[in-house]
Amino acid sequence: SIVLEQVYDVTKFLDDHPGGDEVLLSATGKDATDDFEDVGHSSSARAMMDEFFVGEIDTATIPSKTTYTPPKQPH
Repeated sequence: SIVLEQVYDVTKFLDDHPGGDEVLLSATGKDATDDFEDVGHSSSARAMMDEFFVGEIDTATIPSKTTYTPPKQPH
């Protein structure tokens, strides 16, 4: 999971997560920052994340978002 541009491997925490494993599994490979912040985790929960820390996202490698423009239909 990715939170605040940091990558975490929470595999070993799945069974112990108070919110259940589904919450963590649904965030796999995604930016879960908003979900993490919305829950309002305690300072002890935030400190616990250190043991699952893998590394930081290199923001230079994130592709820029493009706006979808539908093809023009002939009238």
